[in-house]
Amino acid sequence: MSTRSVKKGNHDFKPNIFPWPLRLVGKRLYFEFTLTESCWYDSLGSDNYDFNKGVGLFQWLDFAKNFNAIILGWRSKLDEIFSFECVPYENVNKGIFANEDKIRVFKAGEKISGYFEPKSDGVEMYLILEEGVILWHKSKLNSCLYGIVDSWFGGNNVAVQDMNVELVTRITRFQINQI
Repeated sequence: MSTRSVKKGNHDFKPNIFPWPLRLVGKRLYFEFTLTESCWYDSLGSDNYDFNKGVGLFQWLDFAKNFNAIILGWRSKLDEIFSFECVPYENVNKGIFANEDKIRVFKAGEKISGYFEPKSDGVEMYLILEEGVILWHKSKLNSCLYGIVDSWFGGNNVAVQDMNVELVTRITRFQINQI
């Protein structure tokens, strides 16, 4: 796992993933994402309910990670210290759509594993759980080239403290008997 950090007063977790254009036909982008206790906060008022970005895919030809993307979003679970609400989160033409009906709760230190699988009619986002693999969300995002969205804190606000996450990504060729 690779540790990524954001300093108080900033947005980007560093080091950044350089957004090389990726052809993902017949491939999956696997991820393992872990939030640490340092990511829990409750001091932003109404902005506590905004989602931050964990990892995802964006339409590379837009040249912007926040225009058309599907992302693992996260925020602090305010009534449970060191727990986080995670959702499939989409940017569609710069509009933000967090699928709050699909919230799953993870504790600090718990590894969140899954993958993005681009198909001809959109990108499917899966979670790998103890009980099996689930299709968490299907996006209409469709592109010939994708870029990786890496971790980012806030929208209107910057990080209120230094924070660390763990992130691993890898691209694999899809095989029928995989999973």
